[in-house]
Amino acid sequence: MASIAPVTLQIFLNNPSEGMALIQVSYKILPTLDDVSAGRTYRELVQLISKPRGIERLVPGGTMWDGTVVFTGGGFNRLPELLLPIAALRQGVISPLQSDPIIARVTLTPLPATVVTQQSNTVDVDPTPVNA
Repeated sequence: MASIAPVTLQIFLNNPSEGMALIQVSYKILPTLDDVSAGRTYRELVQLISKPRGIERLVPGGTMWDGTVVFTGGGFNRLPELLLPIAALRQGVISPLQSDPIIARVTLTPLPATVVTQQSNTVDVDPTPVNA
């Protein structure tokens, strides 16, 4: 099963403009030999999570990526970016004057194998008995 190298979150406040935040997450996805030989597909989900008092909540608008990845070779370096209003990051559950801790979570979920189906030719069976 594929793995995710350490994830790094960076938040740049008032960038590119006042009141906005540029969020960058960097990580690498590493396949196993089995993932590559099978051409295995995963759902890749990157979310910003607020963790006030140990309670996890999705940051409003904090889904940075939700897509699929198919392994046909080596690993992938990722650097998704997102622009959010700073207010979305400061929900103030602990205190209205203090922002809550934020983490980036990257999840890989194996997708079901593709079903392969093939049908034979059609044969009509004569309903007339042989000894009739």
